Amino acid sequence: MLRLALAAMGTRFELVLPGEPTLSDSALRAAGEAALAEIEEADRRLSLFRSDSLLSLINRNAFAHPVGLDGETYDLLETALEVHALSNGAFDITVAPLMGDRGLHGADSSAAPGPRAAGSQAVVLNRTASNVRFTDPACALDLGAIAKGHALDLAARTLREARVERALLHGGTSTVLALKPPAGEDAWLISLAQARDSKPVRLSDEALSVSSGQGRRAPDGSGHVLDPRTGMAIATDGFSAVRAATATLADAWSTALLVEPTLEPGSVPAHPLRATQLVTNA
Repeated sequence: MLRLALAAMGTRFELVLPGEPTLSDSALRAAGEAALAEIEEADRRLSLFRSDSLLSLINRNAFAHPVGLDGETYDLLETALEVHALSNGAFDITVAPLMGDRGLHGADSSAAPGPRAAGSQAVVLNRTASNVRFTDPACALDLGAIAKGHALDLAARTLREARVERALLHGGTSTVLALKPPAGEDAWLISLAQARDSKPVRLSDEALSVSSGQGRRAPDGSGHVLDPRTGMAIATDGFSAVRAATATLADAWSTALLVEPTLEPGSVPAHPLRATQLVTNA
């Protein structure tokens, strides 16, 4: 059993690789290290707190002119806009100014604090040109509610390309992505820290993400999860847990369901990858 870890996106990512009969130990380690390198690259690309990141470049320039995107970032933003539409605005990556205004971003943030979120309708993607532009000068993006899942999906893709079929990946334990389980098992068993009395969640080729109202606080004592439609911190110490086909979707939908517990993403026929709510505000 090989375990590899690194610090990125303000948290600890870990890979658990039980081994493959067709791979040597050195090949397994090389695959794991390549997967971690994908997470590091995603952190450099999407960090709100690095002046040289693509996200910071977007926040600085996308209102003045379109900013070119690589394929992974384009797909990520497209998914974020889809979840925004399907969640009735409960998930919104333009929440960055509000987060700064409430003291939840440090001085290094590339998003200026402000009293409102522009709304995801101000983010315009052009697939033909592979770029993004803003239609509102107040628009700035914070991908903190979806970037960990995105990084895990990229890491899993790298593992699969290296013929690693059995693995468990997590980002800060809040977002988990399971490939196939160890030999002889039919699933990875994931316990929810927020619901210790519940049965473990069984995962195989699936993702699970948990969002909680507990933890980090703003200087005024309010929570760190905001309702982008009102600009106010949500008043709950509960949590939402969502399983989905990808970690990106699970990450985003768990935030949306924490903000708006009545959402039912699994019943949205337009969504190609269904998410299933496990527990909300338990």
